[in-house]
Amino acid sequence: MLRALFILSLSLTLPATAQVATSGPVDIDRIDAVAPEVPFAEAFQGGTISRRKWPHQVGVHLSDPLLPAAATFTADGGARASLRSRTIPLNVGSAVLHYTLAAEPGTAGSFQVDYRDARGRWQRLARRTPQQAVSLADPFVDQKPLPLAALHSEAALRFRAVGLDGFGGWHLLDVRLETFAEQHVLTADVAGPDWGWLHRLDPEGGDWTETPVPFAEAFPFGQQVTLLAPAEIDRWQFNHWTIGEQIEAARYLDMQLDAATAVVAHYWPTLADAALAEIRVESNLAGAVPVQVRLAGGPPLPTSGPGRYALRAGERIEIVPRRLAGRYVFNAWADGVEEAARTVQVRLDRRFRARYVLLGDLNGDGALTGLDVDALILALADPEGYHARFPDLVADRIGDLDGDGLLTEADVDPFVSLFFGPE
Repeated sequence: MLRALFILSLSLTLPATAQVATSGPVDIDRIDAVAPEVPFAEAFQGGTISRRKWPHQVGVHLSDPLLPAAATFTADGGARASLRSRTIPLNVGSAVLHYTLAAEPGTAGSFQVDYRDARGRWQRLARRTPQQAVSLADPFVDQKPLPLAALHSEAALRFRAVGLDGFGGWHLLDVRLETFAEQHVLTADVAGPDWGWLHRLDPEGGDWTETPVPFAEAFPFGQQVTLLAPAEIDRWQFNHWTIGEQIEAARYLDMQLDAATAVVAHYWPTLADAALAEIRVESNLAGAVPVQVRLAGGPPLPTSGPGRYALRAGERIEIVPRRLAGRYVFNAWADGVEEAARTVQVRLDRRFRARYVLLGDLNGDGALTGLDVDALILALADPEGYHARFPDLVADRIGDLDGDGLLTEADVDPFVSLFFGPE
């Protein structure tokens, strides 16, 4: 395991002309004597982390000689392990949290980064899975701008491992808090219609929020902001964006704010319904449609109704079905297209229907029976014969129980478990 350096650098308010507030490391014995208004930084080597800087620890080893990573989260405290900082006076314009994270093989659950808002409530800043954290040899390095709600005199950070099961563990290798004196204001509006709205994407949850315009909002330095203009507002059709003096034709903007920014979505009047198109995406499953629709190369689109999406005629979209939806697996599209993800250019109203089949139902009769065993043997021994007998079924999807994308002999054991349960 690697020796890790665990650093927390905290910088406080600077004069308005300054960009970044940092001083050199300060003697840890004198930190508490420094007035909050004076910029300071804290730096600790892995073996000298002060527990009074991290007063709340559950299931976390700090600088343990047997666990060289500076902060190791294990199941000692149960399914959850947490490390919380002391109160940090963040009276600054904006701040960015940098951290490095690794997970040992077999680690379960997730790792969460939280901040404390001015009301004393903990809010999630980021959530990572073991697959994202990779390993100690190849750790995950991330940076997250703190929202304005995190910037106040009683701020604090909290790191949590959730869902630990006794195997593996998380290693927080490096933490650095970078502060700036200023915020950046984003202003947005539409030109053409007398009223309107824009969609804003939640960077963590992935949900869209419909925001009336005009609006002006301050964001921390480096904040990622994604906006989507509706295809049509009150018979006005979207034409282009202006970002300052720049022009962007795509309906979405993905920006990292490092300066005050003004954006305008420009709309032109149209009397031709053919200038707009609506697609409907559905499946043979009840409930929510397990299919995602996005602009080609862009973010997922918000719906205009259940399974409905409003587009400009001629826009290219990507339609991506979820591989698994409960006990069901995507098989093919109703129009005969077998490729799961498809890219289409929409000029007229269209409907796409995804067909899902019960996982393991290799004869497609809607149930798991002994007949599926015969179909499995046929698919493995004679793929062409299987396709001739079941032309509407894709065996590599329906029989792919180990998730590698193919039906192989490796799927036999999990196939048996599907019928009879684990041994």
